[in-house]
This record gives sequence, structure tokens and C-alpha cells, in this order.
Amino acid sequence: MTVSYFADHPEIVKIFNDLESYKDWCVNSWLHGDSKSYVFDEKDLYNNASYPWQMYNRHKNRLKKKLARKRNRQRN
Repeated sequence: MTVSYFADHPEIVKIFNDLESYKDWCVNSWLHGDSKSYVFDEKDLYNNASYPWQMYNRHKNRLKKKLARKRNRQRN
């Protein structure tokens, strides 16, 4: 029985997915309507002192809230 390394360590898969998502956001932030573009740097991942990471989290949380409001409206 062969088991993949990534199947045994889902936290590593999450890190790579978060890194890819953060990179895509940095590249496309200006296209999404932000007034700035941000420089992608791998060391900013999960660094709450980093301004680009803060803006990424703010953008991500705004999308979550928007989807939650939409779901709540559909229930009523």
C-alpha cells in the first residue's frame, strides 16, 4: 500500500494552497479594484505584521462576509 507524503501531511498542502492563493491575490490585487498593487514575498505568508498579508486577509474576510450575507438572504 503506497501512501503519498502529502496525503499523510495535509498541513503542508494547506501551506502550499495558501501560498498560491496569496501569490494570485498579489498579482491581481490591482485588477480586483484595489488602489495599490502589492509585491509578493513568500516570507510574508502568515506574518500579521506584514502590510500585504493584512490586506490579503482583509480581502479574504470581506468575501466571506459577502457570501454569508448572500446565504442568509436566500434562506429567508
